[in-house]
Amino acid sequence: MSDDNRDIDTPPAKRTQVPRACQRCKTLRRGCNEYRPCRRCVDAGLGDRCIGQSGAPSILQHANYSVPGLMTTPNSNGPVDALNRLTELVPNQVIDHCVERFFARLYPTIPILTRDYVLHLRSASSSSSPEWRLEAYSVMVAVCAQVLLQTEEPENLLSQGIIAENNATYGSMIVDQAVAVHQSTPRTMKPSLNQCLLAFFLYACQARLAHHSQTFLFLREATTLFCLLRLDNMDISAKALAHRLFWVLVVSERSHAIRYRRPITLQITDETPELDMNDPSLSGFWSLSALFRPIDTSFVALLNQERFAITPPLSSLDFVETAINTALKPDLQLHETQKANLRITQLWLRMI
Repeated sequence: MSDDNRDIDTPPAKRTQVPRACQRCKTLRRGCNEYRPCRRCVDAGLGDRCIGQSGAPSILQHANYSVPGLMTTPNSNGPVDALNRLTELVPNQVIDHCVERFFARLYPTIPILTRDYVLHLRSASSSSSPEWRLEAYSVMVAVCAQVLLQTEEPENLLSQGIIAENNATYGSMIVDQAVAVHQSTPRTMKPSLNQCLLAFFLYACQARLAHHSQTFLFLREATTLFCLLRLDNMDISAKALAHRLFWVLVVSERSHAIRYRRPITLQITDETPELDMNDPSLSGFWSLSALFRPIDTSFVALLNQERFAITPPLSSLDFVETAINTALKPDLQLHETQKANLRITQLWLRMI
């Protein structure tokens, strides 16, 4: 046989396939992706245990913005390594953009950050202890994720050349990274306002992604952390944000309870912080809070068909209906979009 024939008869070499699935997905024989942690592990709350041979690909265009795997090696330096991963994934250029979008689009509904507090977070993320820097930067990263998932056009940052993927993909990657870092961070007996803010923003991101179990998990974490906050030890500006955060959590928790038949934890008492009625920038937020204020624990218990020793009187339902119908004042100075959203929410509550 000639050399030419031998060349023709030689079978082609088989292409070596590099496994991309993480160890958990291999064991479960389930689909996986190349990101670390993978979506399946994150949804199961096991992002910090997602082990695989492939590292997460870079989401940013520049090579120095590569995203390493989320696994912490035995020689890793805890908070410092976690902070490095976040800063590589979410550089200052992205934070600058998302902060402006937050105040333009989200602040009227969730006014739980001010520009001064953002400056405080950004200065803290470049100084102080590694733990405090990681905590502050994690809040900013979670804010960016919510902005990208909720307010941005699909190709906004991509068209500007800031990132290499569309905003939804990038936002999802930020959420995965933030959740993995959050799960690997030790809990403290004295939670801070930043920890509560982080839990809320992660809740908002999970809600946007329709991850229902994770949504309820982070919402419960945020409300529990708030109950443990020591408001008396805060300075005036931080306490004012905490008071706003309380009402944001009230609206979020009661809305979630109605939609998914969940219980609620936050109660409105004589010690509940009141909103500043004289601040015109909060008028829409005050109206939204007024709509959900009458939705108390007894109403949610009735809605969930809880068994009572003594059934609440029907007059309590009449009170809730009247309070919802009169919650929106006609003379409020609001944008037309805000008015429409409030009216839709009011109609939704009337239908319960």
